[in-house]
Amino acid sequence: MGQQTKAKQFMAIFNKLDKDNSGVVSTKELLECLTASGVSRQRIDKLMKQLDLNNNGEITLGEYRLALGISNESIAEWRQLFESLDKDRTGKINGDELMNMFKEMGGSANEEQLKDWIMANDVDGDGTVDFQEFLGFVADLSECE
Repeated sequence: MGQQTKAKQFMAIFNKLDKDNSGVVSTKELLECLTASGVSRQRIDKLMKQLDLNNNGEITLGEYRLALGISNESIAEWRQLFESLDKDRTGKINGDELMNMFKEMGGSANEEQLKDWIMANDVDGDGTVDFQEFLGFVADLSECE
């Protein structure tokens, strides 16, 4: 099966799951659709965990595409980038690490911009961005492809 055919089939599934046409599949929508198809709650929970990359209870189109490999980049490539940003190897990106990245690239960002980015992507509220949260950001970017 060609990549385009596969992508079209996956998109048809996403659109079917997205009952309210909001552009995201909620846990409720996934449960309703798959339970009606005879899928166990345990399998649905596992699927949600695999597709909801930032663990916020919703599967965006970007997360869906990234998790299923129908995005231009792989999760492994994004992990490599994340690890290069995580200089202190804590498994989380903080404001200092982001600032250093901008300096190394010859760019500039102020503290306020970095705080805003972290707040927008910090699902668990700990003041940093872990890999799952980073994937949520990446997934949002992949919706623009």
